[in-house]
Amino acid sequence: MKTMAVMLGTILLMLTSGYAAISPIDIDYDGDVDGADLAQYAADFSAADPAADLDSSGVVDGDDANRFATAFGNVEHFEHVYDVGPAMPYADPSAVPWESLAPGTLVRIHYRQAPYAHKWVIAVAGSADRPVVVRGIPHEGMLPVITGENATTRLQLDYWNEGRSVVKVGGASHPSDLPTHITIENLEIRSARPPYTFTDDGGNVQTYSDNAAAIHVEAGAHITIRNCILRDSGNGFFSTAQCADLLLEGNHIYDNGIENSIYQHNNYTESLGIIFQYNHFGPLRAGCRGNNLKDRSAGTVVRYNWIEAGNRTLDLVDSDYDDLVDDPTYGETFVYGNVLIKYDVKVDCRTLIRGAV
Repeated sequence: MKTMAVMLGTILLMLTSGYAAISPIDIDYDGDVDGADLAQYAADFSAADPAADLDSSGVVDGDDANRFATAFGNVEHFEHVYDVGPAMPYADPSAVPWESLAPGTLVRIHYRQAPYAHKWVIAVAGSADRPVVVRGIPHEGMLPVITGENATTRLQLDYWNEGRSVVKVGGASHPSDLPTHITIENLEIRSARPPYTFTDDGGNVQTYSDNAAAIHVEAGAHITIRNCILRDSGNGFFSTAQCADLLLEGNHIYDNGIENSIYQHNNYTESLGIIFQYNHFGPLRAGCRGNNLKDRSAGTVVRYNWIEAGNRTLDLVDSDYDDLVDDPTYGETFVYGNVLIKYDVKVDCRTLIRGAV
């Protein structure tokens, strides 16, 4: 059985000023103006922090936001960069050669008004100094949207369980590497559930399964999902026992589930080492009876999240896999600094029972 280490408190701050502001744009000074910089700049801007005064005018205003937006997505240390979107070298995500990506690759998906109706798998063995990053480039605060509704799959790909995701990490015949050091950030990914359909890697039309997820991590290690919106799917995020060292950070996960079913959730994970931090877990879809954050992992950390509604707001249950149960990290789960909001379903979700741990 798991034990849970709990620190009592009511911590409402969702983003902390933990980064060292060495450069006014590249806040963490890693040569890459990415989601980590965006999250910290957003926190500084909303607090009118002097660090967000990029034009040194003495006022934190829209001119500073425009300056940051202009620099967002600038990179130095990637060997391969694919730009996707209007007037870009790659018109849509299916044009990207996912089957042959190399370590040290950045795929930038630029905002457009119409959603991208495309789905794919990532299976690249990256490394800490040569990661693979799929990054949305927002426009005026709006994230690029990847929809599973009527989505098409690149025909050069060959992977199983296509009906279980819009974006999948691991579990493929072509490409076939075990993915490591993969980051997906700044994208809204949605609509993986019945009755939505898609065209698979063989050109056939299929319907998503009830347990389909916006993002499904089937296999891999050192996987980061950051600043994404995951919604309108059976499960918002799903991971398996073949995964290790997952980080979900700064995401908005809501509006998932299957009507009248208790088996699909905003989050359903069972992996070796997983951290949830700074996320907003909102209510499930109307009529859906699943849980909000359900986890069976070893080495779970749940901290500084807003978790609202669900049959069970936070459901930490035992694993079904001996490899996880036997791991030394399985013995403790750390939950602290979260805001939990539980609706009383007996009064049709109109009475709030509020608590914080």
